[in-house]
Amino acid sequence: MLKTAPRTPCTGVKLRVESLEGRALPSAAPLGLHPPGNSAAARGLVTETQESYDWNGDGNPDAVFGGATQYNAKGQVLAAKYYGDFNNDGVVDYSYTYSYGYGTGNRLTSRAVTIQFAGGVTTRLSTFTNDAHGNRLTSRTATDRGADGTIDSVSTQTSTYDVHDHLLTSRFSYDFNNDGTVDFTGAGTNTYDAKGNLLNGRYTYDFNGDGTTDELILLTATYDSQGNQLSSRYTDDYGADGTIDYSDVVVSTYDAKGHQLTFQETVVDNYYGYAISVAGANTYDTKGNLVTSRFTFDDGNDGTLDFVSTTSSTYDAKGNLLTSRSAYDYGADGTIDTVDVSTYTYDARGNLLTSRYAADYGNDGTTDFVYASSSTYDAWGNRFTYSFGYDWNGDGVFDFSGTQKFTY
Repeated sequence: MLKTAPRTPCTGVKLRVESLEGRALPSAAPLGLHPPGNSAAARGLVTETQESYDWNGDGNPDAVFGGATQYNAKGQVLAAKYYGDFNNDGVVDYSYTYSYGYGTGNRLTSRAVTIQFAGGVTTRLSTFTNDAHGNRLTSRTATDRGADGTIDSVSTQTSTYDVHDHLLTSRFSYDFNNDGTVDFTGAGTNTYDAKGNLLNGRYTYDFNGDGTTDELILLTATYDSQGNQLSSRYTDDYGADGTIDYSDVVVSTYDAKGHQLTFQETVVDNYYGYAISVAGANTYDTKGNLVTSRFTFDDGNDGTLDFVSTTSSTYDAKGNLLTSRSAYDYGADGTIDTVDVSTYTYDARGNLLTSRYAADYGNDGTTDFVYASSSTYDAWGNRFTYSFGYDWNGDGVFDFSGTQKFTY
């Protein structure tokens, strides 16, 4: 019977994943005053990147990477290329070359990529259809390993939406050797409340294409009147035999402004035989900035805490994070074992100028590790350079460093 790997607990944090396909790519920094016109700089669009890395701290770049991006008049990506020279010998070790096509309503309709490594070349062509609202209805990706003109694998996906653009159903399939027989399929259905909050999800997987469900995942959630998620329950039946092999339950509370005050998450994995419980509590200032947080971990879910951490933060008048200090008690015995402190500075526009993270692993007053970064910006608030360094032993010397430069 085919099994899947256990899921990682989400520790009460909501995740949101968005595709950047067909969208303008913003600069890495908040944009300030824009110059007049419709140039890439005016729109904060990165047209070129240059990166170098010093692996051993001798001041010489050991690897270089770069990229270039072209846009249409609407700021959508038309073409892009990224490359890497792992040992800085002047020979490109890999490259990714992309081209994009758009149709009615400037919707993405195609994406082609050529991937080149020392071991060979792979090409991949994806085509898409979209509804009038821009929701993706279908996609098909054909992969040619070796770029010899023969398609080696094909994947497809179809989706439907309600009148509010919420995803209702989705089905995907893989034909790994392009012999016309589907080898792996998956399907999902979602339901929502009147406010568009996801209430239920049902997801099935057929790992060998025989038409029999091999895994069943169910998701349920509840919300308060403000749309804050009060509870969620995720279950995974690895063999689709009616027995829950993995479950993850999260319960949260909020203040009147929708800030999460507490969460409790319990994970039970009957397949691998473990259980954990994690919990958190937060406080906020009058502006809604997170001031303190406490996190606990109970390995075994036996009621005995095995780890406790606390974090306190400060902010400037504009709400920019200035400092964050965390203390870690690994045995939950009341003794602080590790302390780390992060500090940040900003320019007048709120762009991050510098950051520094320092860790004291023994809580003996000695800095054992440092990470630091700095950024510069052009006159319009676009990030121009980004530099960083790691000091593995806290001796004040960067053992690994890198720089990135952006052109608009």
